[in-house]
Amino acid sequence: MQTEKTKTPQKKEEYLEYLCRNCRYQFKRKKSISVVCCPYCGKKTIEERGFNSAQKLLDESSERMFPS
Repeated sequence: MQTEKTKTPQKKEEYLEYLCRNCRYQFKRKKSISVVCCPYCGKKTIEERGFNSAQKLLDESSERMFPS
């Protein structure tokens, strides 16, 4: 008699994309991992990439007063 193994669906962990402004190295890390410096050059010039960064840029630009 064979028993069927029941697989519990595992929750996929989300990843965030990063870019080092110093060496231009692009990498991904799990959202739960804190990123302080670039794993390639070691500088603390990391920025988060993706929708959140784009939205942040749009929000910041809409707050500025540009000369007409």
